[in-house]
Amino acid sequence: MSQNSKLQYTLPIIQAPDFTEHSYFVSESNSLAYRLVESWGGGPDKMCVVYGPSGYGKTHLGHILKDRTGGILIKAKDIGVETIRYVERSGSYIVDDLEDIERKDLAFHFYNVAKEKECYVVYLLNQAPGVWNSGLADLNSRLRSLSAIPLKQPEDSMCRAIIKKIFADLQVSVKEDVIDYLQDHTSRNLAEIQKNIYKLNSASLEYRRNITIPFIRKVLNVGV
Repeated sequence: MSQNSKLQYTLPIIQAPDFTEHSYFVSESNSLAYRLVESWGGGPDKMCVVYGPSGYGKTHLGHILKDRTGGILIKAKDIGVETIRYVERSGSYIVDDLEDIERKDLAFHFYNVAKEKECYVVYLLNQAPGVWNSGLADLNSRLRSLSAIPLKQPEDSMCRAIIKKIFADLQVSVKEDVIDYLQDHTSRNLAEIQKNIYKLNSASLEYRRNITIPFIRKVLNVGV
């Protein structure tokens, strides 16, 4: 019998990210941004920027804010004439991946219309607005006038809690040394953590193997 015939072939499982509030862990690294969610609409600032590197939880925070406010989450690259036409007075908007804008002029126009209609808008950006350059001076100026809230690198305790929760959600039992190893040898990027665990789970099903430290080394090619 060939080695391949011993494998349990499984259909690929497309596991969508869990962007619900119950899966969002609040710690020192994201407490300021989460406070925005809890108090949104209660202060004088109707527009702000939340910024931090990819994988620090901006999109997750945006989905929570959308769910709480009944607002609209827009990918910046999708801002078009129709988007601007249907901006509602006092509406709530979350603009994700601002660094991916394709029509800077329309993004600037969206800003002005939302401001005029007294909308609540949160822009999600990879860099602080004082550092990022959109390529359009007027848009840079407007964004730099807004309150900017940083998302910092997740702490070890936060990464550990997320690792344990993802395994629990997948109904996969792993030992504490596996949690320790993943925390010490893989990225603190929250999206990467989820991606790695899904990869391990898929390989575990395919090879009918428990997830152990040697298995992690083989599948993820880390710590070798």
